[in-house]
Amino acid sequence: MVQNAWADENMALAKDYMDKDLLEQFESKINRQKYCNRKNVMKNIKLLDAYPISISYIEDFQIWVYIKGKMIDYILDLNSNEIVSGNNVSKSFVEYWCFSKNENNQWVLSKILQKNEYNKILY
Repeated sequence: MVQNAWADENMALAKDYMDKDLLEQFESKINRQKYCNRKNVMKNIKLLDAYPISISYIEDFQIWVYIKGKMIDYILDLNSNEIVSGNNVSKSFVEYWCFSKNENNQWVLSKILQKNEYNKILY
């Protein structure tokens, strides 16, 4: 749902699945892309693997999950209709997603780290 909301440039679709801070960060990034006449195109999103790697209670109760997927992911310049970064070929990716409880005591996505940010996960 989060990736679909991002691709549709409508984060309101994922508001029940994300904490408020992360939702605001994503909305800000989308607004910046729109200002620059760019769009992040994501297609054929496939989850290949996911498993928990850490449960901690340092800042708050958090569960970190290893996510491996595959998708087409590129930035399109809306003026020229050219790809300015990424690729229109499906490629695999690894991310680390953190889930924590929101003010309604529901589990929501609170952070996303890229593969090279693994060392930022608190154990």
